[in-house]
Amino acid sequence: MFCPNCGNSLSETAKFCNKCGAPVGEPGQSQPQAATEQQAGSQPQPQVAYEQQEWQPQYQGTPMQTQPVKKRPIWPKIVIPVAIVAVVVVVAFAFGRDRIENFIKLHTMSPKDYYAYVEKKNITGATDAMLNSYERAYKLMEDKKYGYEEDVSVEVGEQVAQLVAMSGIDISKLKSLDFHSQSGVKDHEIMAVGQIGINGTDILTAELYFDTDNGEYYIRCPQINDGYIDCTSIMREAYGEASEEMGDYKELKGEKVFKAFTQNASDFLPKPEKVRGVVDELMDGAFDAVGDVKKSSEKLEVGSISSKYTVLELNLDGDDYQEAIENELDTAEDNKDIKEYLDRVEDLTGDEDLSSEYYDSIKDAREELKENPAVQDTDVKVNMKVYVDDVGEVRGREVTITNGEESVSYYNLMPMKGTKFEYECRLDYNGQDVFDITGKGKRSGGKLSGDFDVAVDPEMMPSEVSSYVYSMSSVLSIKVKDFDEKKLENGLVSGKFSVSTTVPLLSVYSLNFDVDQTEKGGSCKITCNQADEVLLAINSTLKESGAPKVDKPSSSDKVYDASNSEDMSSYIGDYEAIYSLLSTISEMTGIDIMSLLELGGMY
Repeated sequence: MFCPNCGNSLSETAKFCNKCGAPVGEPGQSQPQAATEQQAGSQPQPQVAYEQQEWQPQYQGTPMQTQPVKKRPIWPKIVIPVAIVAVVVVVAFAFGRDRIENFIKLHTMSPKDYYAYVEKKNITGATDAMLNSYERAYKLMEDKKYGYEEDVSVEVGEQVAQLVAMSGIDISKLKSLDFHSQSGVKDHEIMAVGQIGINGTDILTAELYFDTDNGEYYIRCPQINDGYIDCTSIMREAYGEASEEMGDYKELKGEKVFKAFTQNASDFLPKPEKVRGVVDELMDGAFDAVGDVKKSSEKLEVGSISSKYTVLELNLDGDDYQEAIENELDTAEDNKDIKEYLDRVEDLTGDEDLSSEYYDSIKDAREELKENPAVQDTDVKVNMKVYVDDVGEVRGREVTITNGEESVSYYNLMPMKGTKFEYECRLDYNGQDVFDITGKGKRSGGKLSGDFDVAVDPEMMPSEVSSYVYSMSSVLSIKVKDFDEKKLENGLVSGKFSVSTTVPLLSVYSLNFDVDQTEKGGSCKITCNQADEVLLAINSTLKESGAPKVDKPSSSDKVYDASNSEDMSSYIGDYEAIYSLLSTISEMTGIDIMSLLELGGMY
C-alpha cells in the first residue's frame, strides 16, 4: 500500500509512514486515501444500515500533523561556513599572520628546526636590505638605459666664516658651494655632465663621454678650452698593457672584461634570484651543523621593561664549527648556480681558467682544514641563548665564548612592552665591560625612535682621548627619530639621527642627519651645529633621469691626447682661460686665490 500523505510505498501491515510519519488506513487497504476519496466523489455511494466506526491509531502520544513537510532552506549551508571563515580571517587579522605562523612552527617543529627557522627569518631580514638594493641596480643595468641627477649644496655658517677670517682669509662673500651632476648609460655609451657653482651660479662645467664599444674616452671643459681631451690611451693602460703585439682594443683581456661589464652588466653579474638561492643554501648548511637545542621560557629584563619570551639555548664546540665550514665548502663546490655563473663569465671574458681556479681554491681549503682544523680539538666552547617573541623575532641574544680561563660575552637585548622598548648591547672580557650601548624608545607603525648612549672603557680608546673619559662613562649620545625599519628591509634608509659627545671641547657640537631614500632617489641633509646654530650644512638630492646629451668629438673638433705632455700644454695654452676662471672665483667668494697660489709657490 501507499502513504496517503506523501505516496511512499509501505508494507501492508504499516500503521504509520516510515518517511513522513503520517498515519495510514486499516491494514489491508491497498489504495491511498486520496485516490479512494477521488473515486468516491465520482461514483454514487450505497447506503449502509450500520453506523460507521471511526478507526483510531493505537499511538497515544501527540498526534502527527499530516500537512506536507517543507524542505529545509539551503542558505544555512552557505552562510555558516562563510561566517566561520570570516571569523577565522578576523581572528587572524587581529592576532597577526606572523603570530599564527610562529605559533604553529613553535609547537610543531623540533627545537633545532625551530631555531633554524628563527635564525633564517631574522638573517633574511638583514640580508634583504643588501639583496634588494642589488636587485634594483641589476634591473637598471639590465635595461641599459638609465641615469641619475644629483644636486649638492654646501652652506657655510657665519661662525665658520669668522673662524676662517682669524687665519687671514676672508670668505664672508661665500654663502654656498654648489655641485650638479647628471650621468647615465644609453646602450654602449656612458655620459656625464658635472657643474660647479658658487652662491647658486655655475662657474665650471666638465663633460665626459665614454664609448664602451671601442674604448674611446673623452673629457671636455668648455670654460677652459673648446677642445676635447682624449683619455683612451690612459684607459687602455688601466685595463690592460697596450702594445702592438697584443692587438687592438677588443683583444686586450683587461679591457675586454671592462667592456663586458659596461655593456652587459646584467649578464656579467649574477642574477638576483640566483644570489638569494645561494645565500639560502649557505644558511641551511651552517644551521645543519647545530647540535641539540633546548627550548624553554624565560623573562628578559632590561631597565624597567620585563617580558617573557621563548628561549632557545645551544652549545657549540670545535666539531660543530668544523662541520659548518665543511658544509659551506660543499655548497660552494656543488651549487649549480655558482657553476653556471662561472661558465657565463668565462664566455664573456675569455678567461678559460676562471672555473678551474675557483674549484682549486675549494680543494686547497679542504686540505688546509684537514691538516689544521679550525677550532677542533681545542677548549673553545660557545653557549648561546636566543630570546624569541611571539612573531618569531629575536628580541635578545646572549653569547659566551670560553677558551680555557678566558671568556668573552656578548649581549644584545631589546625587550618590548607594547610599543615601548629598552635596549642594551654589551661586550665583556673576563667579566669586565669593554663597551655598553644602552637606550630606550618606541617602535610603532614600522618606525623606531629612541635615545641611546655609548660607553667605552678608556683602556680601549686612543691615549689622546682616553684622558678625557671617565671609567665606562658615556662618550656618545645618539638620538633616533622615525627610523623606517620597513624601508631598511628594501635596502633604503629613512629617518633622523643626531650624534653628540660628552668629551670636553666637543660637547657643544652635534652632527645631524636627515635622510629619506626612495627607490627612485631621495634626499639627505647633514648639519654640524653648535648648540642651535648651524655651522655647516650639506644638502643633497638624487633622482632618476635620462642620460645627459654629450656629443662625441667630430672631425672638426680639436682633440688633445692626455698621454702627450706637449698636447696638454697646448690645451692649457697661455693660461688666460685659467686666470679668468680664478679671477671669477675670487670675485664671487672674496678670497684672493692668486695670492694664495703665489704663497704656495704654484705661480
